[in-house]
Amino acid sequence: FGTAAAFLAALVGLIEYFEAAGEPPAADAPTRAGTVVFTAFVLLQFWNLFNAKCMGRRESVFAGLLNNPSFLTVAAAILLGQFLLVEYGGTVVPTVPLGVRDWALLLAGTSAVL
Repeated sequence: FGTAAAFLAALVGLIEYFEAAGEPPAADAPTRAGTVVFTAFVLLQFWNLFNAKCMGRRESVFAGLLNNPSFLTVAAAILLGQFLLVEYGGTVVPTVPLGVRDWALLLAGTSAVL
């Protein structure tokens, strides 16, 4: 419940930030704000995948990571899928391409979940 509450607070905080900046996420049109919030949601879940992998153990989330190709395949598919949806999926999902800086900030900011 704590992790869910933290995710909710982070996402609501992002939405509030964009609304205060005059760029509210829109449900009916692709916007940068909506794309950032959507990507933040997916990346929060992505990093939490690593936490779930080692839940109940007293080892790093990275312990034995290279020994689990199935996990690495799923993690890579999530990242690649999100990247493709955001950068090229604008006709399928309401997203706009993000810049390198946006991706770097999102990856760094959401990795705090670890």
